[in-house]
Amino acid sequence: MFWLPPIEEQSNVAPTILQSSPDQGDTLVIDLDQFLAFVRVTDENDQDSLTYVWSIEPGGGTISHVLMSDENGSQSVVTLEKKSEYDGRILRCTVYDGYGESATRQWDIEVEGGQ
Repeated sequence: MFWLPPIEEQSNVAPTILQSSPDQGDTLVIDLDQFLAFVRVTDENDQDSLTYVWSIEPGGGTISHVLMSDENGSQSVVTLEKKSEYDGRILRCTVYDGYGESATRQWDIEVEGGQ
């Protein structure tokens, strides 16, 4: 009988959010015509297969974003226009790796003056 050598199973580590704007725990205050929010992420297992999902909760749907990458990780940026309907909602960014693990950052939204 012939036995194949055991296949070493690679463990996965979830993506890590290194930096964000606003900072974690801060309120996202939209006081100008628009606001840029971003997350900077690294994943030691598979940097190339990160998926970013930005949403406004409740009921705001997903938001399109711009993705940038370099040797230190990747960054996703969204632009929110000043809309009174965003006031009191939550902006959430969830980053998924190719293994289904995720990291999330979210912010309460405050719109000054509305529109």
